[in-house]
Amino acid sequence: NSVGAAYQAIWQERSILLKVALLPLILKILLQSIAFFIDPDADILRQSLYRLPDFFVEGWLIIGFLNVLAHGDRRFLLPFSIGSSSPENQQVSGISRRQILAGILIYVITQLIVNGYNYGLFEFLPAIDESAAPAPATSIGPIQTFFFIGGVIFVIAMFRFLWLFIPVGTGTSMSGYILLTNGVAYNLKMIMTWIIGIIPISFIFVGLAGLLLQPYGGGGGDVNESLHTAPGLVQIEFITMQAIYEILLGLIQASLIYHIVFVRAKEQ
Repeated sequence: NSVGAAYQAIWQERSILLKVALLPLILKILLQSIAFFIDPDADILRQSLYRLPDFFVEGWLIIGFLNVLAHGDRRFLLPFSIGSSSPENQQVSGISRRQILAGILIYVITQLIVNGYNYGLFEFLPAIDESAAPAPATSIGPIQTFFFIGGVIFVIAMFRFLWLFIPVGTGTSMSGYILLTNGVAYNLKMIMTWIIGIIPISFIFVGLAGLLLQPYGGGGGDVNESLHTAPGLVQIEFITMQAIYEILLGLIQASLIYHIVFVRAKEQ
């Protein structure tokens, strides 16, 4: 199945991934720490601006890993291979440097779009105050309802477009990808497989985060509030853990979609 194959692919390439993921991990920790300690009240959009270089380096890692899956070529994951002017590095397994960079750019734009959507979701949906009395059902206004329903429809219709960096970054036909992922039923299948695939790593992160922040109210309360009241060392540990989780999640998601769409298409 696609979920097992996606995890197995990452495990098989763990040796090179552990080496090349060090740079994205360090940059993630650094930029997330800057955003947290300098601008602790920043919303998700401002955090995205702080983390823009992080998105580019993470995109390099994921696009490089996808080319390992698609073409079995590990040279692209070597540092500075994009910028090399030597003829042998101008193309990697038939993939031009321009296609690789385009895939990275689309990955960054996708991250900004997702963060913008999440910002709108939290901005328009009413916040949950656990200390307050239960609000009547009529407290959710038409704007919130419209945004929520529209968001669900948008996610189903546009889910496949969140992964455009995969065909672009691996030199696969864009039109072929669009045709393969056409249809509501196929998109629902992609979404369900994606959810099943990210559940294990997400549960592990949530569990570890809860254990880390439990002494400061993180076991069942607000994570952000608990994180701000935690000692500095605990804050750094949480940021490091979150950075590792985000890198693993990015690799797992990319591997999942690649196996769902392209590997299954080859098998059929």
